[in-house]
Amino acid sequence: MEREDYYNLLGVEKNATPDEIKRAYRKKAREYHPDVNRTDPNAEEKFKEIGEAYDVLSNPEKRAMYDRFGHDAPKAGGFSGGNMNSGGFGFDFSDIFDGFFGASTTSGRRTDLSGDSLRYDINITLKQAYEGTGVTLDLSRLATCSECDGTGSATKSAPDTCEVCGGSGQVKRVGTSMFGLQIMSTAPCDACNGSGQKVKDPCPNCHGQGRKRSHEELEVDIPAGVDTGSKIRYSGKGDAGTRNSHAGDLIIVINVKPHADYERHGIDLLRRIEVPYSVMVLGGKIELEHLNGEVFECEIPVNCKNGVNIRLKGRGMPELRSTRFGDLHLITDVSVPKDLSKRERELLTAFAKERGEQVNDAGFFQKVKDLLE
Repeated sequence: MEREDYYNLLGVEKNATPDEIKRAYRKKAREYHPDVNRTDPNAEEKFKEIGEAYDVLSNPEKRAMYDRFGHDAPKAGGFSGGNMNSGGFGFDFSDIFDGFFGASTTSGRRTDLSGDSLRYDINITLKQAYEGTGVTLDLSRLATCSECDGTGSATKSAPDTCEVCGGSGQVKRVGTSMFGLQIMSTAPCDACNGSGQKVKDPCPNCHGQGRKRSHEELEVDIPAGVDTGSKIRYSGKGDAGTRNSHAGDLIIVINVKPHADYERHGIDLLRRIEVPYSVMVLGGKIELEHLNGEVFECEIPVNCKNGVNIRLKGRGMPELRSTRFGDLHLITDVSVPKDLSKRERELLTAFAKERGEQVNDAGFFQKVKDLLE
């Protein structure tokens, strides 16, 4: 017997989008599901065929093979459907009902009373990242209530089991769908807010929560070598949990501000340095100030060109939680003086004549700059 085309089974065109295929499948699956369509003896078989069609057309690879070869696609046994208990061959039938009734057929768990983790963003300078630093935070968090020691009880007694949900934190609800099916769902217990426990004598300071908003100063140690995006975690320094439940963490996220002179590349540093023309030609030394304030000398080789990379090993950034340092790369950039004294102009003119260069007195350094650039 010739098998029906998958596109015809779902009632879609061959160029249908994945969303159109999914909507068509849902519609057909509801129509032919055996629990819904109990009067049609062929409903179960039709439902299987629809599931098989969706299994193929919802998978890009299977769909491409089907479009080319049809039901004779080169796969062992051809296309085959999945387990009917899955509700439709790779597609959970329960989500059809979830989408329509807002119900879940799975059993729930007690609401988590743990505290939330907190995030604080801190801006530091490149120098502080080089040396490491300490920062004082004005931390606003939910802290353990000092009046009831976090129990939530005015008498500091243990909470009772909720009599509504029996301590599970969940209650079951039964409803009837538009198809006449009985749907059982679970939801958080309203009586205890899903905790499974109730405090009969709530603490007036925290209203039975066991925690209250507070402000405190926290000293944060930022190690040398941190970079933008580095995170420092303080366990248990986030919001306290309800009634002495587990506290969240405090996560410090670092942002390193740009520096006027130094660029950071991992653990290496880069700096562009202006070198006088005479030093570029004759060689010499120039003084520079490092990130840590130290003044050091940089040796400029004879006949140094523009854009030369002078590498100083171990003068870069420290590697986080390591004794290793990166390198400092100094990129030369010729410095052409703009304001010349009369004597300097005479000397440069004499220099040009000595080399047989025909120059205008006022334009000599501009010519030098143009040649170097």
